Amino acid sequence: MKEEDQKILIAFGKKLAQLRTDRGLSQQDLANKCRMDRRKISKIENGELNSRLYTHYVIANALEIEVQELFGEL
Repeated sequence: MKEEDQKILIAFGKKLAQLRTDRGLSQQDLANKCRMDRRKISKIENGELNSRLYTHYVIANALEIEVQELFGEL
């Protein structure tokens, strides 16, 4: 993976972690709301997983936000 691509994944993961913690949710809480494994949430937040658009949609719904908010100022 290119360094620039990795930076984008890391920035997205940090934004997701911020949104999750702002809502007082643990990774497990969010995973449960998304019907995902906690390890997947962890990998996304750590920039280790390039998640799909549908995954972003599911996460946004669980956080009760618009999908666009996940991307912030990437």
